[in-house]
Amino acid sequence: MLSATVFSVLFYTVSVSAKILTVPGQYGTIQEAVIAAKRGDTIQVSAGIYYENVYIDQQITLIGEDKTTTIIDCQQAGDVIRVDYNGVTITGFTIRNGNNGIRVMGTIGETSVTDNIIKNNHYGISFLDTADNIITDNTFANNSNVGISISTGLSNTISQNNISGSAYGMKLMDATTTTISDNILANNSYGIYIIYSSDADVINNTGINNAFGIYAIYSDDIFVSDSIENGSTYGIELYGSTSSTILNNTVSDKPNNLAGIYLVHSPGNNVINNTISRNRWGLNLYNSTSNDIEGNTILDNAFGITFTTSPGNTIFHNNFVNNIDQIIRDIDSINAWSQGGEGNHWSDYQGVDDGSGGRVAGDGIGDTLIPHLGEDWYPLMDTWPTPQRDVAILAIYESTNIAPVGEIIDFEVIVKNEGYMTETFNVTLQNNVTIIEERTVTDLAPHTNTSLIFNWNTSTVSPGYYLISATADPVPTETDLADNTMTDGTIRITLDLFGDINGDGTVDVNDLILLAEAYGATSASPNWNPDADLNDDGVIDVYDQQLLGQNYGATI
Repeated sequence: MLSATVFSVLFYTVSVSAKILTVPGQYGTIQEAVIAAKRGDTIQVSAGIYYENVYIDQQITLIGEDKTTTIIDCQQAGDVIRVDYNGVTITGFTIRNGNNGIRVMGTIGETSVTDNIIKNNHYGISFLDTADNIITDNTFANNSNVGISISTGLSNTISQNNISGSAYGMKLMDATTTTISDNILANNSYGIYIIYSSDADVINNTGINNAFGIYAIYSDDIFVSDSIENGSTYGIELYGSTSSTILNNTVSDKPNNLAGIYLVHSPGNNVINNTISRNRWGLNLYNSTSNDIEGNTILDNAFGITFTTSPGNTIFHNNFVNNIDQIIRDIDSINAWSQGGEGNHWSDYQGVDDGSGGRVAGDGIGDTLIPHLGEDWYPLMDTWPTPQRDVAILAIYESTNIAPVGEIIDFEVIVKNEGYMTETFNVTLQNNVTIIEERTVTDLAPHTNTSLIFNWNTSTVSPGYYLISATADPVPTETDLADNTMTDGTIRITLDLFGDINGDGTVDVNDLILLAEAYGATSASPNWNPDADLNDDGVIDVYDQQLLGQNYGATI
């Protein structure tokens, strides 16, 4: 008979073990199942429309059968789902017609909202005073105020969501170390809106036809990278923000829209390697100082770069291409247009790199008609990054990989000019460390191939195995040298006609015995004899036997 203590322990163990509760199988409503659930339980909800409010105050998992047919609708009476506990998972639902689709307050972390449709609420999701939560792979549609709202949040992750039809697709307020990645935001007033926040990583998002694509106001240490903004009135804007980086983004707006990238009252930021095209203002600075603007391509805008009361910025290694006005600035905006003696590339620069004025000819820096547009003393002749000169060996083909001493072996070497200039250079073919032949490639056009034919006369070569390689001499300023040399493999040179395995100058029965002893062997076999592999294919077989038979009885 069990003691009362043991019975109590067993009862407790059973009562706290995780269970699966079903709706409507066991419970008529989701809320009834939530009330009955214990920590760690899973509630599985079958397809259907559930007109109710759900309040979750413990750690459970809530799973819908199908997000398109499992619907929770609170008919505009409060929040559809409210969560006041850590570690809750919600997945597989359509959540609609509430003040908040999902509201999470005061949790420590690990609430996960995944693979839901959240629509027709005032707020799709609101996280208030929470940390370490995950919002991923959801569709937010026509939530009138905000799709995703994070207030006073820490270390939350928002990824792979599709958000449309909101005043704010995504809104961060007083949030820290938030990661926003791989989301699509379309037809919102603000795609991503960040205010009074810091340390946000906004990476690889796509914005389409938002009034403001990505907008950070009074926020610092914001990192915006590898995102695409198409058709926004303002693509990416920093307002009253500092110590932030805008890197590797593409901002392409409709003609006559306003700014691609806009800095307002924002000092000490980096704008690097972005492509900004087809805006009214490509890159616009208003009362913004001490920013680094580097490596951007600004093209086909009405105004390439514009400064209003924005001095002390550094602008270099940018490409200004086919903007109607490349630069617009007021009298107070005195900036540095080069660094390290290198400026920017301008499609309308007509000067030459001839070494005028004591400069160095051929260094890629324009020497005449400077400063260009009254600003750039070191205009780049080519777009940045400067196109590289580069030649390469693509392939080596040989007429045979085994031959007797005295035979001429032909080689075809394919070379390519992978750079941007017509090139003349030498190509050397060698065996081991001995040069076979050298050929000159003359005036090879950029991005084209040519074939070179080499002939190796083996009459003075000792029998053995020879490693074949081809090398293209580097052209001036070439830095990619790894593909200038190619090693093709080995060529076997034999003493005489095929079949003289023992090297005594006669193909006879002794050679036949040696081949028979090694027959069927590969290089891993204990009876392997490389001299019996007459066709050098890595196995001693009937083909080697045929070669020996063809030359049986031959002598030197």
